[in-house]
Amino acid sequence: MERSLRAARVATYVCFVLCGTLLSTCVVQIPATGERTGISDATLGGLLVVLGLGAFVGMQVAGPLPVPCAPGPDRADRPETAADSH
Repeated sequence: MERSLRAARVATYVCFVLCGTLLSTCVVQIPATGERTGISDATLGGLLVVLGLGAFVGMQVAGPLPVPCAPGPDRADRPETAADSH
């Protein structure tokens, strides 16, 4: 296996493990947070749904935005932006 491919696989694995660990540590705190704040289960569930919907909408909005410093073959196809002229 090529060295850069192996490094990419390890980096992807580490990223998924870290994200999963962080998510699991937050998720187990949800019931305790609801009890501490006095929020009902229905309200807490609604807030979590709104959080997920907000993340989804944010990804849809940010997806088509151009990234001025992104490498790649499509870089030449895009018009020059103010950030490119510096």
